[in-house]
Amino acid sequence: MTELVDILAALQLPAAANGSDAAGGDMDITGGDGDGSGRGGNVNLQGGNGGADDASGGQFLGAGGAGTGFGSGGEALLAGGSGEFGGGNASVVAGATSGEDGEPGNAIILGGQQSNASGQAGRADIRGGRAPSGGEGGDLRLWGGDSTGGVGGNVNIRGGDGNTRGKVYITDLPTSDPAEPGELWLDGVTLKISAG
Repeated sequence: MTELVDILAALQLPAAANGSDAAGGDMDITGGDGDGSGRGGNVNLQGGNGGADDASGGQFLGAGGAGTGFGSGGEALLAGGSGEFGGGNASVVAGATSGEDGEPGNAIILGGQQSNASGQAGRADIRGGRAPSGGEGGDLRLWGGDSTGGVGGNVNIRGGDGNTRGKVYITDLPTSDPAEPGELWLDGVTLKISAG
């Protein structure tokens, strides 16, 4: 088993900035490379397990660095690996539960919070992938969870709560029947679903 001292010695610890306009050092943690047809090694980071007496597990937090002055905060990126015959998925999965009365965790994607009373909070953008020139952009699919022998999950879309509730917009719809089953279109001011 690799000793902790060996792991710490192998890490390239980031250097502090040295100079008024110098950038801080990067820090990379990378799994080992595979050989031949062997896969690369995983990198597993997790919060600590809770104790025996109904204790919660520790959090795992990944965040970009804070900006100063007029500088923006650093991005936090979650990306699947690139591959010649298929890229890896980037998944956000909530924790499971094994207890009969337990409730699984939720998977939540939030825009940045605004601490200024008159400011605007950040958007939460979910979009399909961009294709090169002449290609086709990736679809965006939203669906409720599947169930084996039970009832599948719903899909709910609504504006946010406030003194005035946020609106739901559907933009750039075709104004003639696209003849594609299930596709939305506008007949004047009437929203319709094409029968194909």
